[in-house]
Amino acid sequence: MEKILLIDSSQALTKHLKNSIESELTVHAKMANSLKEAEELVERNSFLLAVSGLVLQDALDGEVIDFLKEKNLPTIVLTGNTSVIKDKIKEANNIIHLNTKGGTDDAERIIKTIKSVRRNINYKALVLSEDEEFLKVIGSNFNRILIDHAYFKDSSAALLKFQESSDIKVVIIDDRIDFEVIKNLTREIKSSKKIVKIISAVSKFDATKLSELMKIGVDDYMVEAMEYSLFAYKIDNILECVDEVENSISKDKYDYMTSAYTLPYFYKLCKIPYLLAKKESVVTSMAVIGIDDLNIINKKYGYQAGNELIIKIARDILEVTDDETIATRFGGDTIALLDIGVDENKIYTLYEAFKKELESEPLLFEGEEIGFSVSIGITTYFDSSLENMVENAYSLMVKAKHDGKNRIVMDA
Repeated sequence: MEKILLIDSSQALTKHLKNSIESELTVHAKMANSLKEAEELVERNSFLLAVSGLVLQDALDGEVIDFLKEKNLPTIVLTGNTSVIKDKIKEANNIIHLNTKGGTDDAERIIKTIKSVRRNINYKALVLSEDEEFLKVIGSNFNRILIDHAYFKDSSAALLKFQESSDIKVVIIDDRIDFEVIKNLTREIKSSKKIVKIISAVSKFDATKLSELMKIGVDDYMVEAMEYSLFAYKIDNILECVDEVENSISKDKYDYMTSAYTLPYFYKLCKIPYLLAKKESVVTSMAVIGIDDLNIINKKYGYQAGNELIIKIARDILEVTDDETIATRFGGDTIALLDIGVDENKIYTLYEAFKKELESEPLLFEGEEIGFSVSIGITTYFDSSLENMVENAYSLMVKAKHDGKNRIVMDA
């Protein structure tokens, strides 16, 4: 579990922050009320970042900031007077945020910053510019907000890097680059359909030029000489937009409970592979797995137990199946699985072993082990549509339950 270091002379403040942060985030917060305690904790632990006051009883002149800089530990500084720390900030690239100390929403703002840092670690940025000083400043700013970045002077190399990377979410293009090069690169990036935001870094604001760039896909602009705090604020807002788009897509794509594909997305994803397999007579199986006696489990242990069992089985299915198997939550307690290019003579045997593995580990709920079984229906008959094939497999699963449950029924 990731760790956060909380440093302040006030025990009441560090305890309040610890409780707030740990209740909101899956992190462990450790407290230090002096520079000596902070040094000991850093010696024994690895921290994601530190949240630190400026003045401690054994470090009255901000020495704690020097220590955190020496350790290169990303730091949120708590201070009531930014002028006191201004000189230290200029030299300390590890300071990612200043938080006014004593505000009623201290914890809320710190938690927001921690969330941003955790997100940033998983994202990358790409920068295109021929100006060494600009690249140096932008690189320093990205380092402070913990975003990995790559910079290029050549647009072809920049495009190749973008095409090879799936986690680039921000592209910054210096507007002093040849205008046609900017337009071509922007079009190429936007045609990729990846969720990415393009920013034009302008040395001189030109409304006409910027308008033309926005028409072909540039999302925003920034002034090249923008100071760090404004840069960090802009990038944070842009990545929040990226997150919103990705979350919206994720809701349409994945079932909220099981993380299997939603049924509409499953039909969309599998339609063409299904039609091609049907045309080429490639052996294809559709299986529907349902939990036996879920209503009895719900009555005995409560609906939360039933929900956790659905989640467990779906998770186990997703872990056990290979990349060629496509899974969807068909509804309620049922999961449908599509396999294209399987060995027809091994389908039943494979699902027997699959069923045994699923049932081998009971659900642990509130200290009690809950055993369970599943019934499976399997069809290899294409039928007139993918939807009908799923319905046929579902009917065979229902038949398995009617025939005594805890079994597999497969069509001839």
